[in-house]
Amino acid sequence: MQDATINCAACGGSFLFTASEQGYYAERGFQFPKRCRPCRQTRRRSRHSGPSGISGALPTVRPYQPRETHEANCVDCGDDMRLPFRLQSPPRCPKCFLQEHAD
Repeated sequence: MQDATINCAACGGSFLFTASEQGYYAERGFQFPKRCRPCRQTRRRSRHSGPSGISGALPTVRPYQPRETHEANCVDCGDDMRLPFRLQSPPRCPKCFLQEHAD
């Protein structure tokens, strides 16, 4: 490989992409850069800055949605249960399940 000169997609300037950098990128399966180092750093900082310029992205808060539950009756004792999923086979309540699997 030979050193390559690449035009930056952001600022339009050219930058040198050395043979050793090309080998590093190829070895790890990375795409060759489209932006020069200063433009890449600026882009990274802008992606990770918060609303007031504070570094570190804040998590997005989703509105609370109650979980859908399904009614079921225990096979052994007949107690009513509310499950967050629908079962194909008849369920056992935790008390009966523990009694069966305690030994």
